[in-house]
Amino acid sequence: MDALHASSTLGELIRIPISRFPDRVALVCSGRRFTYREMGEQISRAFQALKAQGVRRGDGVAVLTSNVAEAIFVQNAILHLGARLSWLHPMGALSDHELF
Repeated sequence: MDALHASSTLGELIRIPISRFPDRVALVCSGRRFTYREMGEQISRAFQALKAQGVRRGDGVAVLTSNVAEAIFVQNAILHLGARLSWLHPMGALSDHELF
């Protein structure tokens, strides 16, 4: 691992392509395309919403979602906050989610 990435968190690393390549396509999901700029804006919205709900560094956040682009935005916002993420899938059995 090089010096640039040695102490970076995943939440911090996403800022690099957002600032360097804002107009490049970052994500394609279900026929929808998002540039790095658009992705950054969506991550920022999710970050602010989570922060407003009181999510802080070290908190655990369980996310119930299917495979949609918004899941990527929420994931990055949670990581940027320094919180822990646990995925829950709507098609999962109740026993799959008992720990949460």
